[in-house]
Amino acid sequence: MPVAAFNATNVCQNSPSVFTDASTGFVTSWDWNFGDATAHDATQNPTHIYAAAGNFTVTLIVMTGSGCSDTISQNVTVYPIPVPNFTATSVCLNNPTVFTDNSNIASGTITGWTWTFGDASANSNLQNPTHSYVPDGTYNVQLVVVSDQFCTDSITLPVTVYPLPLASFSADTVCPNQVTTFTDLSSVTSGNVTGWAWDFADGGTSNVQNPTHTYTTSGTFNVQLIITTNNGCLDTVVVPVIVSPLPVAAFTTGNGCLNVPTAFTDNSIGALTSWDWDFGDATTHSALQNPNHTYTVDGTYNVTLIVFTGANCSDTITQTVTIYPLPAADFTFTNVCLNVATAFTDISIIASGNVTGWDWDFGDASAHNLTQNPTHTYAVDGTYTVTLIVTSDNNCTDTVAHQITVYPLPTALFIATTVCPFTATVFTDQSSVTSGTVTGWLYDFADAGNTSALQNPTYTYSVSGIYNVSLTATTNNGCTGTVIVPVTVSDVPVAAFAFTNVCQGQQTVFTDQSNIGIGVVNGWDWDFGDASAHAIIQNPQHIYAAPGTYNVTMIAFSGTNCSDTLTQQITVYDIPVANFVAPSGCLNTLTSFTDASNIAVGNITNWDWNFGDGTPNSNQQNPSHTYGSVNTFNVTLTVTSNHGCTNSFTTQVTVYPLPVASFTALPVCEGFATVFSNTSTVASGSIITTAWSFGDLTPNGNTFSLMHTYATPGNFNAEVWVTTDHGCRDSLIQIVTVNPTPQINFSADVVSGCAPLLVNFSDLCQISSGTITAWQWNLGDTVHSSDQNPIHFYQNPGTFTVTLTATSAAGCSATMINSNMIVVHPVPIAGFSVTPYHTTMLDPHVVIDDESTGATFWSYVFGEGGTSGMRNPQYTYTEPGAYFIIQIVRNNFGCSDTAYRSVIIDPDFDFFVPSAFTPNHDGRNDNFFGVGHGIKEYQMLIFDRWGSQIFECRDMDLQWDGTIGGTDAKEDIYVYMITIEDIFGKGHKYYGKVSLIR
Repeated sequence: MPVAAFNATNVCQNSPSVFTDASTGFVTSWDWNFGDATAHDATQNPTHIYAAAGNFTVTLIVMTGSGCSDTISQNVTVYPIPVPNFTATSVCLNNPTVFTDNSNIASGTITGWTWTFGDASANSNLQNPTHSYVPDGTYNVQLVVVSDQFCTDSITLPVTVYPLPLASFSADTVCPNQVTTFTDLSSVTSGNVTGWAWDFADGGTSNVQNPTHTYTTSGTFNVQLIITTNNGCLDTVVVPVIVSPLPVAAFTTGNGCLNVPTAFTDNSIGALTSWDWDFGDATTHSALQNPNHTYTVDGTYNVTLIVFTGANCSDTITQTVTIYPLPAADFTFTNVCLNVATAFTDISIIASGNVTGWDWDFGDASAHNLTQNPTHTYAVDGTYTVTLIVTSDNNCTDTVAHQITVYPLPTALFIATTVCPFTATVFTDQSSVTSGTVTGWLYDFADAGNTSALQNPTYTYSVSGIYNVSLTATTNNGCTGTVIVPVTVSDVPVAAFAFTNVCQGQQTVFTDQSNIGIGVVNGWDWDFGDASAHAIIQNPQHIYAAPGTYNVTMIAFSGTNCSDTLTQQITVYDIPVANFVAPSGCLNTLTSFTDASNIAVGNITNWDWNFGDGTPNSNQQNPSHTYGSVNTFNVTLTVTSNHGCTNSFTTQVTVYPLPVASFTALPVCEGFATVFSNTSTVASGSIITTAWSFGDLTPNGNTFSLMHTYATPGNFNAEVWVTTDHGCRDSLIQIVTVNPTPQINFSADVVSGCAPLLVNFSDLCQISSGTITAWQWNLGDTVHSSDQNPIHFYQNPGTFTVTLTATSAAGCSATMINSNMIVVHPVPIAGFSVTPYHTTMLDPHVVIDDESTGATFWSYVFGEGGTSGMRNPQYTYTEPGAYFIIQIVRNNFGCSDTAYRSVIIDPDFDFFVPSAFTPNHDGRNDNFFGVGHGIKEYQMLIFDRWGSQIFECRDMDLQWDGTIGGTDAKEDIYVYMITIEDIFGKGHKYYGKVSLIR
């Protein structure tokens, strides 16, 4: 038999109640009766929305597949939701708005209020708050109320804050006793400016919108304007209005010069804005304040200035100015050579008056000269622009500039050959000038007064010595320059050199000892007497290929190719040939050395043995020696002849070392081969045999390096023996370690569920010795973890294989794979759209389009008490308001999701005004009025054709009956103006004409 049971929670009205089946037994069907006369539900875990508050008896009947059933009933309480409402005052900007709560609830009490003022300010939890808005406008204020059972509802109403007007005006600036016009520029963002109050600051006032006013004195008057809107909001502005005084014209100037700008300086008094200058010479007027004017004819002129203020007030003044003639500047000069003074002669003239001042600029950055006819010496040759400014006795000036040339001096220069006496010295001219040409030469050879006028002469000196020869060069402009150059006539050199006799193969050094009286020895020619190439350096070195006696000849040359020759004899001795034999041996074995040296001419008289191991040398001809270390030694024998000539011979003697046995065998994990790497060495030679013992009673090995797999973990004594190619032998014993591997196992607290699924994994691994120090989990969804016992959320549905690899402290690891261990069921994704999401009570019907995925069950709560189990339902709202629509979806695995969408149903607004009415008391169309819906405030004004108001009402129930002051109005066309504020806080104005027909 099944046992029926379920869980349910108390909820607020229009909220979904969730029923959870807790029955036991093999239940296959469910029958839910929610106790509110709605249809039964056959799902296992339904949701239900109660349309009204109260206590409801819910009954569940469960049934097994064999037809057995059980029944249970429980009470569910649905609490009422509060009904929010409030009023608010309409105020001007910067005044607080007062909110009054008018909310109520059917049962229970309202315990909380949350006001959202619609301007991003902080919320208020007072029941009746006040709030100041900035800026003005219409704000959607929301009130959320909460009951003592935490049921909530909200209402949103418009609140209007009227804008402050902006007072502003402009006024023209005039002179005293002229009319000032004031123009109102005030504005307001909504509504109208309906009142103006002017204070002209001189006792005058006005209430018209755009007044005029006449000030009798100049000055600044702070005019105040106060404006009032149709909503009673005020603003004030004070603007200074200027009444300009009359100006006083005045200016200064000096007498001018012809064709030179004359400056005029305005000294007028007043707030001037423009100037009119008439210079008296029939030229164009100037509007500058301080102009310059150039007269083209000298004489006397009447200059007139008219000045104006910004208010067009003016004054006039006339003065005379005299224009004097200009002088005509000019001068003469001569071109000269550098370092010669240039003379300047003034030839300036003037039509009337006198030239009284001169200012000379010589063009070379030197100081100006103020004399009439100066002279000037230039420091550098070249072309200069000389400027003369002359000044008349009336301070009129003129300027003239001429170019003058200062010719450069030539640079005298020559070169001469250095020769021996009675050889012609050649002179080569190298004189130059920066401009022009060198056209004349005069050489003085400093030898008994001999000279030459040739450009490139020759001259023969009979005596050696140094002669100071001078050259004077002359240019085509007559400028001259002189230079003195020492010319050398050389002496004949005396050849001499020194040397020493040497052994064959040694460098023979020849040292030049030649000398000369005047001049230098700068050339040598050496012949070494052995048919080798000559040498031409001063102190050569030479190696003779064979012993013997040689004649050496040296020729010495001076700088002028004067020469002398010397020949001397040199002897080259034979060198001995060193040689010996010695066998190689082992460490600590006696080695015998046998001399095999010889010489062609002469005798070997000395032997010197170096055994190469740092021991003392031996001077025996055939010694013996024992080496105390293993190495290859360089043994050297040096022999010496009776002429002191030596020779050496070196060969190697090897002492072979013992080998050093060595190997490596790194620790391995159980089941893996141990690699034995033979690292035995020998200093020289090679290891040719190897033998191994593994320490586990298995057969030995004899290869150089090898691998061996131990059957069990543990520590083993392994040994290696090595022998070299010279029979030397060594051995080594070391411990080899084989570590155990972990035994892998793990579990999970849950292996299936809806996404996201939280799974706790538990490590169950063991190891025989040592410790497990690392865990590497592959959780099957690209996520890895190194925790021993990881916790993981599976975000996406699917079947996941879990792998664990455990590693010991010795680095040994093992892996376990649990295929398809975790199963995560998909979760449907709730989603839907509402069309339309914002409408009015004119069309409160909405259509739901399901956009969920993976769902097999749908449930909707519309927020007004209605529900639906259809996938794409439709719903029609009965009251305006803002509602939340809830969608709950499930799939076949019992996984669920929820989505929310808002919908706004606004109240209606419309309005209609007729164009005619017939007030003839027949009961049809007797009154004129407007009709509409959603109207909060209402005002109607009626005017006759002359603009006079004849009727006003602020209640839509009041209508114009076609009378004026109780008397029937005549048949005519009348003008109406109707102002409305709708329930959304938006203003509307209607203007038109209505025909009164009788």
